[in-house]
Amino acid sequence: MSQTVDGSEMPIQAELEPEFLQALENHTVTQGRDVHFTCVVNHLSNYRVAWIKSDSKAILAIHTNMVALNPRLSVTYNNHNTWKLHVSNVQANDSGTYMCQVNTDPMKSQMGHLSVVIPPDIVDTVTEGSSAQN
Repeated sequence: MSQTVDGSEMPIQAELEPEFLQALENHTVTQGRDVHFTCVVNHLSNYRVAWIKSDSKAILAIHTNMVALNPRLSVTYNNHNTWKLHVSNVQANDSGTYMCQVNTDPMKSQMGHLSVVIPPDIVDTVTEGSSAQN
């Protein structure tokens, strides 16, 4: 409680802690396609959002700054409460768990998993002496 000029007591408003508004989704994507993870955080204040690939503990981005030297990764922010990690031309080694983390103490995080589906190679063969037909 704090006192006002007339001596009455007024409650001190506690600063709101950052909170996630929705779960980070899991994605299953065909190799070569694009995907994005969306992290929605309210009351971020002076805290920062980071994207981490959990399996390797690699920091991918902090706020809007890319850390990973992977041109297929990018991050966008809507200047309000929504961050997106974009992965273009998804490859098999992109599979794994991704974390959206807020640097509170203790830190807050959410995880989503990316599964990459490799399409089968279809090989049409024509036996010698046959003709290829549609």
